Amino acid sequence: VGVAVVGIDGVLIDFHVMRGGGPTTAETAILKAKTAAHWQRSTKSLEDDVLTQRNVASVWINDFPKAGALPIMIDGQLAGAIGVGGPQKQEECAQAGIDAVLAKQSALAQ
Repeated sequence: VGVAVVGIDGVLIDFHVMRGGGPTTAETAILKAKTAAHWQRSTKSLEDDVLTQRNVASVWINDFPKAGALPIMIDGQLAGAIGVGGPQKQEECAQAGIDAVLAKQSALAQ
């Protein structure tokens, strides 16, 4: 599994890949995170749009509309995005990461 976090501008902030994760896993995590930040929505929804031909704009502008990334929203505002490259449950992993960090931030603020 590879995990990438980008800022609102899509610039890479943090990145980790597990031992054994290949270059494809690493690169797709980054591309997915950038795409989720750019569109401010899950890459799963973008992939669904492309597969149904409802909207293929994300492909035309060279984004990466494949499931596995979520925008990070704080108080309704985009704070960045997290992308996961790996074999399965990618968006679930991304959501778990968001939940864990935001819960820690909430606890620190109290």
